[in-house]
Amino acid sequence: MPAPNLDPRHIRSHWQHAESGAHYAGSRWRNARAASRDPNRVARALARHAPNLGGQLVLDAPSGAGRLREAIEARGGRYVGLDASPFMLAEGSGGEFVQGSAWALPFPSRTFGAVVCCRLLHHVADENSRAALIEELLRVSAGPVLLSFWDSTSWHAWRRRKGVRHARHSDSRTALHRGELERLVRAAGAEPLEYFSSLRFISQQTFLIFGATPTGQG
Repeated sequence: MPAPNLDPRHIRSHWQHAESGAHYAGSRWRNARAASRDPNRVARALARHAPNLGGQLVLDAPSGAGRLREAIEARGGRYVGLDASPFMLAEGSGGEFVQGSAWALPFPSRTFGAVVCCRLLHHVADENSRAALIEELLRVSAGPVLLSFWDSTSWHAWRRRKGVRHARHSDSRTALHRGELERLVRAAGAEPLEYFSSLRFISQQTFLIFGATPTGQG
């Protein structure tokens, strides 16, 4: 059998053109309300699960142009953004930005007080790649990991399955059942803590917050 593709090339190549950074920093979001949804959910999750960041580093991977930076800094974190696309990073300002892969993070273990991974997992169809991503995010975090995914029980995911709503992209974005994601998280040695979404069964984009299982427990 061929080796699993742990760092899917189609994800990296999707943003490797000069206009991608400016698009994601601006016109990607149809209005201010849509643009604020992810930052608001990240701020809420950090307030609940990492209330005492006190200047600790917080990783945003992939960061894009850094649209989550203000939400992270508002909770007391020192922002570090990582993205594979130089065009995305060129649009970033403030904080620290590093080019790299979320599957091979260039940081020592437990570097960050929290780690955020937003709008990546639904592009990953291969289960081995999902597992490897979760393990790498968990490795560099000394606190919670905030991982977004497409919830398969949502109204939008149901419409896609029934063919009522068609994907606008050819990369076969994938929705996951919560139980399937929890299984991957537990296999990585972590414990699911809480879900954050705008409206359960309506919002497709959802965050799962998880943290490493203490030694000798779980």
